[in-house]
Order: sequence, then C-alpha cells, then structure tokens
Amino acid sequence: EIIPTPKTDPEIVDFLMDFGQRMLGKKTVLCKDTPAFIANRVGVYAIMSLFHAVQEMGLSVEEVDKLTGPVMGRPKSATFRTCDF
Repeated sequence: EIIPTPKTDPEIVDFLMDFGQRMLGKKTVLCKDTPAFIANRVGVYAIMSLFHAVQEMGLSVEEVDKLTGPVMGRPKSATFRTCDF
C-alpha cells in the first residue's frame, strides 16, 4: 500500500506504484492514511470468521492446523500457529 501525505511529490508516488508492481511483482494500492492496512483489515475479518466457524464446529486448534497446513499446500504454520496461538 502506498500512502502519500499532502506533501509527497507525485513523482515519488508514481515511482513507488510502478516499482512495487514491476520490480517486486506486488499489486500496489494507493490509499488514504487510515488506521490499519487494507490487508490487515481483510485478514482480521477472515480470521475472526474462522474462529467463529471453529467454535461452532467444535474443532480443536490441532485439528484446524492439521487441516489448514501442508495438506492444503500452505505453510506448516497453518492457521493458529500463524496467529501465535
């Protein structure tokens, strides 16, 4: 996310938008200065939805991590270890 201030030179913003996409292979997003990054807000919503589903299904931390780690092609940190639970 690129978050310029009112004093940021537009050429710098253009450079960073291009650099992120072309050199880093990342999708860059021009944002206003608001608390928390977009990805963090989306991620927090997703993980909270998961926590509710886990509780409703009566699953354990170990069961969820076993189902959401390498077996799905994801890192061995899975879900709860990623959250440091």
